[in-house]
Amino acid sequence: MINDLRIQNIGVIEDVSLEMSKGFTVLTGETGAGKTMILTAFQMIIGEKVDSSLVRANEKSALVEAFIKVPRDKELRQRLEELDVAIENDGTQISRTIAREGRGKIILGGRSVPSATLEEITQSSITIHGQGDQVLLNKSAFQRQLLDQFVGDAHLANLGKYQDLYSRYIETKKKLEELKKAGGQNALRIAQLQESVKELNDAQLEVDEEISITERINLINNSEDIFESLALADKLLNGAEDGTTSVTSQLNQARKALDTAAAKSERISSLRDQISNLEIEVSTLARDVNRDLASLDRDPATIDKLESRRALIKKLLTKYGPTSKDALENIKKFSEELATIEDLPSAIESVENEIQLQLSELAISAQKIHDSRVNSSTKISLAIEKELKSLSMPNADFKVRIETSEDQAGLKIKVDKNETHLHFDNFGVDQISFEFSANPGQPLRPISKVASGGEMSRIMLAIELVFSKSGASKTMIFDEVDAGIGGAAAIEVGKRLKALAKNHQIVVVTHLPQVAAFADKHLKVEKSASGNVTTSSVIELDSGARVTEIARMMAGIQDSASALEHARELLGMSQSN
Repeated sequence: MINDLRIQNIGVIEDVSLEMSKGFTVLTGETGAGKTMILTAFQMIIGEKVDSSLVRANEKSALVEAFIKVPRDKELRQRLEELDVAIENDGTQISRTIAREGRGKIILGGRSVPSATLEEITQSSITIHGQGDQVLLNKSAFQRQLLDQFVGDAHLANLGKYQDLYSRYIETKKKLEELKKAGGQNALRIAQLQESVKELNDAQLEVDEEISITERINLINNSEDIFESLALADKLLNGAEDGTTSVTSQLNQARKALDTAAAKSERISSLRDQISNLEIEVSTLARDVNRDLASLDRDPATIDKLESRRALIKKLLTKYGPTSKDALENIKKFSEELATIEDLPSAIESVENEIQLQLSELAISAQKIHDSRVNSSTKISLAIEKELKSLSMPNADFKVRIETSEDQAGLKIKVDKNETHLHFDNFGVDQISFEFSANPGQPLRPISKVASGGEMSRIMLAIELVFSKSGASKTMIFDEVDAGIGGAAAIEVGKRLKALAKNHQIVVVTHLPQVAAFADKHLKVEKSASGNVTTSSVIELDSGARVTEIARMMAGIQDSASALEHARELLGMSQSN
């Protein structure tokens, strides 16, 4: 429910505040007075797209603010909590700005949100019905959605399970197609994989071999300098025939020199132990230097072998790299793919069996959905037809038709006690069509082909009346619900809107006095001009002003005695109902 609405700088509206209330509120006014701008404001608070050209002349932005009651819906409240939206007095504040240039802004309960989120939050509690409904109502998808909602929550839960199954079925079909496609390319792919595995296995790559080979090549290229350095280090560490005393020998003599004194002094004992440790370390170092000197490869022929090996590795890494580790992992990958392809017939058979199992599960689920739709189609047809008759369409005939189409590759479903294979999609096996006839003797046909604008408006109202008998209270805004009707039909529309308002907040923009007369609250949109500036205002009419406005709507003049008398009579009749 919308409690308060403020509109600033939209079209001819400069600044208007509306105090909304429960029941049936009607908006009237002459053409061009600004009623459309108020509808635009309602569209803004439910997240619909609006054009920046609607910003009032000479203003930079337009603003709409509204306080809405939040339905006691557990999922909706949880969603608001996730968004950190503030709820006060069982409701929340919406503020939306449209900028003439640049982006607008939406604040929901103190938090900035995109229009899609605003639409998500308000869609279950606020609906706007207008010319777009006629386009929407003609769509088979919308008709199916209405029927599914009418069937109930258990049915919708079953439909959700079916759609999960259908999604898995589609994925499995794609998997089967990919396997079969791979099967058609098997011979070529097997040859490619076998060649790659053989090439990599023959090379006997080692991890990081490309790095170690490069290091060895660099070592040989600099072997003369390295040899001289190692030889000198070996001479100093291990001694030489020219009389050079080795470091290890000198450390050994130093340690022995301290042996006698070590027994007399802890300090000297510690020094002797340190020398002993150095002796061990230097001895190890001397052996390592000597070994490296002895093993140093100085043969130029070795470089040729290493360069050849490096070229082979580079070629392999270009194809299977970029590193030797990647190439080694590819051996495993290619081998596994080979095994899979060789086992492809078995894999295809396994997936085909999985599809058959999924089709069986889909058939069971689709049968439940079909049966519940069929069982409810008569109920909703009769309920809508009853409402149409009450809307001054005594000969209306309305039917929700459910059709199926045979498909040997489809689901096996029982229809009218006969089992047959039917085409299926994400919504089951049914094609839904709303059919209508306004006059006796005329066959039922799809509403898109036979219903006039006025009839479509009343069909939509009838649907809302049927759905309003169950579910939570919400706000319904109607624009041109009375299009194409008048007289007795308009009176019946007014009556049904008043009945609808017993459990819902109803706001109607109308040109018909027969509809306006039934409202609990009457708001008049007036336009005034001062120089070159035009401004609209909204006035709540008292009983006397209502008589005058109804008279204007009936006769085009508001001071005609007969029009005023007729207006009083119409108001008296409507308010007594």
